[in-house]
Formats: sequence, C-alpha cells, structure tokens
Amino acid sequence: MSPAEEGPKARATRAALTQQIRATCPGMSPHAADDVVSAIPVRSRGRARHYLDEHTDALTSGDPTAIPSVLFLIKLLADAGRQEVRQPACSRCGRIRPLPHRVPEGRICSGCQGAAQYRASVAVCRRCGKTRPCPARGVCSACYYQHEAPKRECTSCGQRAYCTVSPRDGDRLLCGTCRSRRNVTCGFCGRVSPSQVNWPRGPACDRCYARVLNHPAACPQCNRTRALIGQADDVAVCGTCSGYTTDYTCTRCDSPAHTKARPLCLRCAVDDQLAKVLAAVTSPTAAEQLQQVRAVLAHADRPGPALNWLRRSLEHRLFASLTADGSQPISHASVDDVALNISCRGAESLRNTLVAAGVLPHRDEHLARVELYVRRTVRDHPQFAGILRPYVSWSVLPRLRRRAHRSVHHSMGHSTHPECSPAPGLGREARLITRGPRPRRRRCMADPWKEHPLQHPRLSGLGT
Repeated sequence: MSPAEEGPKARATRAALTQQIRATCPGMSPHAADDVVSAIPVRSRGRARHYLDEHTDALTSGDPTAIPSVLFLIKLLADAGRQEVRQPACSRCGRIRPLPHRVPEGRICSGCQGAAQYRASVAVCRRCGKTRPCPARGVCSACYYQHEAPKRECTSCGQRAYCTVSPRDGDRLLCGTCRSRRNVTCGFCGRVSPSQVNWPRGPACDRCYARVLNHPAACPQCNRTRALIGQADDVAVCGTCSGYTTDYTCTRCDSPAHTKARPLCLRCAVDDQLAKVLAAVTSPTAAEQLQQVRAVLAHADRPGPALNWLRRSLEHRLFASLTADGSQPISHASVDDVALNISCRGAESLRNTLVAAGVLPHRDEHLARVELYVRRTVRDHPQFAGILRPYVSWSVLPRLRRRAHRSVHHSMGHSTHPECSPAPGLGREARLITRGPRPRRRRCMADPWKEHPLQHPRLSGLGT
C-alpha cells in the first residue's frame, strides 16, 4: 500500500517509525528509511512503533526477547547495510538466525526448537529396543530409514530404497547413493567438493564425513563417546546435544557406528558375518570350533581389518569352502584339502588364524608343506607317483624330521611373509607378519619343481 492510500493513523505510524529509524541511524536518508518501513506489513507497524517507544535501544541492544515485527525491522536494516543495528542471536545456540520461537529465556531458532522436541521424544524404540529419541512414530531415526521409510524404485540404479525427488537431477526419483550433491565449502577441511551431509557444524565432504564418524571422541556436554558433529558455544559436541536427528550410534550396542558397518559398529558387524558362517554348520564339533574363532575375532584389537578379512579377502572364500560341509569338524586335514584345491598361500593364513584362536593345534608346518607338495605333484603328474612317494617318504621326510629336532627351520620350507599371516586384529602375540623385505630363501629338496618333478638334481637319475 502506497503512502497516498493510507489513512491518517497509518501515515502517522509511518512517520513515527521513520523518525525512530533515523534517530538510530543518523546517516540514513528519509527516503531510504521510508522504503524500509514500506517493507513492514501495515498491521505490524503499530506494534513495532509502540515497542520502540518503550524500548528505545531495541534496535542496537541485540535483545532476543523483542517482538517479531521489531526483529523483522532489524533484519531489514541489517540487509540494507546499516552497521548501527545489532541483530539478536539465538538464546541457546548463539547464532544469528531467524527467531520464530519464544521460550522463557528469550527467542530461539527453528534448529534449537527442533532439538528441544527431539530430546523430548526420548522413549524406547519399538524396533531396536534402545532408549533414545524417537521422533518417527515411536522408532528412532536409524530404524526408521532402515525399516519403515517408504521404499521406491530408484530411476537410476533400479534398487528399492528410500528415494526423494532431486531437483538438481531433473526432478528424478533417486536414492541417496545416486542423487547428485552440490559443491560446497567443507566446514571441516575447507575444500570445495560435493557435500556428503550437512551437519550442525557445517557441510562435510566425503573424507571429513568418514574421519569424523570413524574417530569418535568424548562429548564435552554428555561425556559419551560419540561422533562430534554438532557445535555449542564454539565447542564441538555430539549430534544429540546439538539437536541433530541422527546420533550415529550402533543400533545394537549403543557404541559409535562406523561407515563400513552402519548402522552397526565394527564389532557387531564382525559378529554378524561370523553368525552367517555358523548358520550353515551342522556339526556340533565344528560349531564349537567356530565359536572360538567368533570369540577371538569379536574381541580383536582392531575389528576393522577383521571385518575386511571376513568380507572381501581370499581367506573369506577359503573359510566359506572350509565350512561348506558343515557335518565334519575342522582339522588340519580339511585345511590341507582347501590348500590343495584352491590356494596354498591363503590356506596358510587361514590355518594361522585357526591356530591363534585355539581351534587347531600347532604342528610342524615345514614337514606339512613337503607332504602337501607331494600330494599336489602326484595329482598333477600321476605317472611319477611310484617314484616320488617312496623317495620322499624314505629319504626327504626323515632328514627333515632330524633337522626339525635340531631346530633348523629357517632354511627349510617357505619363510613366513604377510600373505601367510592370521586374520588382522588378533593382537601382537597372534600376528606372524614379517617386517621389511622378504628374506632370500635357500633352495632345498622341498622346493616345487613346476616344469617336471624329476628335474630335481637328486631325482634326475631315477627317471632313466
């Protein structure tokens, strides 16, 4: 409404507000002050005038208890570049933001209001049974997105997941993995990169997202070990203390979750992987043996490498083949069968893990390697079985046993190297990893002669 269309009372209110603004901002022209007043709704001008009559310093004191019309006037003056005014900060977080909510201590922003409502919703989650904020119909945020959020087919990858319409991708229905992310300045490292998440401390890139979640620390407010993704009084705090709806804790044991295992922690993820292996075992003896492995890996010093070992490594595939016949107990003979058919080097690492867990007893691996070599050679060259087996049994193995009693081991068989180490994370006493370059090995009669078994110098006269 233009000044000409206003009534006498409205014009008087406009003039009074213009005079109050110019009294606070002497360098402001009457025309600029009138434009600011014109941006205020007519119904709010009278309340702002009466409040400024009673509180003459309201525009410069930064008092967060001011009425909304005065707060709006302060914002208009600040946007116009007037340095004389002082914008009020949130009474709880101290940030300069719109303050639509009134509380006993003043006015707060929408983020602090949501945090208060989030803390007030603390209850027992009907999904995971943990006592935590449950803003989503009686379930916590982690359980909601995992189990109850509406699942739809992603238009990019075709997977059924929680999808939203992405305006940056042409209003396509995309899941969180396929949805493109805008480039922002990371609030942790300062790099300009796609934002992985927008936390109270600011947006986080991929690297900072993994670093903060995988390296939790004690929260200064609640003293719990959590990912410090929030901020209060310029101090990093956890998500719950800052009002964030996700606290990044394991849904099973309340420990900090890990990016490799979310929504679980690393130890719970390791336990789940071992539970899948145990589910296929029917032999009571084998099940008891695997329970020992489960107990050792569950209490590993470093559960992260143990989880990688169970998920992606060659030893995992060997472990699955070893337990495929769940009716038989695990023994050195069964591991030898795996080494004979799949991978000798990977089977040695698997054997070391089982020995470290107490499932298998210790044995002289140098003699066992020779016997395994003979089995493999006879399998590949059955025409030499009648010559090779007697020679190894009567000549090679007796000398190896005599040397074993004299503790001459380093020159016989294969040296231990990183590929033949037990599962990672089992502790210093169980790790058999050799530091530095692999030592040069002396050639002996137990070496595999790949081209022809009878090319060995000691066997060259037997083939004629």
